[in-house]
Amino acid sequence: MNDNHSGFMPAQWQASKAPRIYRRVCTTPNYVNTQTCAANNQRTIDPANPGVFSPAACNGNIVSGSGSIINGISTDGIPGQKEGTTCSSPASAGRRASGSHGTSAGDGKTALRASTGIFYNFRRVEQRAGLHLCLRRRLPGVMHPASIRWGTFQDIANAASGGTTFVESPTNGVVGGLSIPNGHSYNANVAFQRDLGFNTVAEVAWVGNWVYSPGQNVDQNRLPLYVFGNVDNLFNGTTASVNSLRAVYGNYPGMGSVNQFIPDLLTRFWITTRCS
Repeated sequence: MNDNHSGFMPAQWQASKAPRIYRRVCTTPNYVNTQTCAANNQRTIDPANPGVFSPAACNGNIVSGSGSIINGISTDGIPGQKEGTTCSSPASAGRRASGSHGTSAGDGKTALRASTGIFYNFRRVEQRAGLHLCLRRRLPGVMHPASIRWGTFQDIANAASGGTTFVESPTNGVVGGLSIPNGHSYNANVAFQRDLGFNTVAEVAWVGNWVYSPGQNVDQNRLPLYVFGNVDNLFNGTTASVNSLRAVYGNYPGMGSVNQFIPDLLTRFWITTRCS
C-alpha cells in the first residue's frame, strides 16, 4: 500500500520512546493553582528541565527532540496479511426472501405480500472496508502538523534549512490489528393490499427493523474520572492542558487520543404500521 495507511499497535508502543510534553507554570512566587496567574507570568517547562522556562505557547506540545512522535504507529499492517491491512472484517452473506399470495376470494383484487432479509454495513467512520479487509483512512501514513509560533518571517525562512524549532502537538492514533464485525439489521414486512377500483389500492402493512451495531470507538488514552477534581491539575483557576495531563495519567504518555474499536451489541428496534 506504499506506506499510505497506518495504525497504532499497542504492543509496539514503548514508554522509553514517549516524547515529553510541556506543561504550564506560573512564575509568581508561592503561586497556588487555583489562583489567577497574570499573562506575563505564565510560562511552560520541560518536566526533565523544570528550571528552564519556555513561552506559554508551548503548553501541551511536544518538547522538541524528545522521544518519537510516531511511537507505536506502524504502516506495516497485520503480519501475514496484505500489506497495509490494519483490521479485518468477516465475509457476510445477506439472506433475503419474499413472496406474495392471492386470497381465497379469487377475484384478483386482493393480495398478501411479505418479505424478510438480513442487511450488512461496513464501518466507514475510521476505516475504509472491503469484503475481507479494512484499511485505515490515514493519508499519508502519519499526518503530523508542525507550526512556528511567536516567530518572524526569518524564522519561516530558517525552517527550510532546519534552523528553526517547530512546535508539534502529540500524534493521534487509531488502534490497528483488530477484527471488526459488520453492523447488520434484520428487516421484515407484511402487507395486505386490496384493489378498491377507480385506480385506487388500499394497503395495510407492518414493517419491522432490528439494527445491530458492531461496537464503538473508545479513546484508550483518555483521562481517568475526576482528574479535574484534583487541584494539582488546575492552572490559573481552570483545567490544565489535556495533553499535559495525558503525559501523567494516560495509558500512552506523549500520544494524543488513541481510539480503539470495542465490539458490543447495541440494539435498536423499530416497528411501524403503514396505511395508504
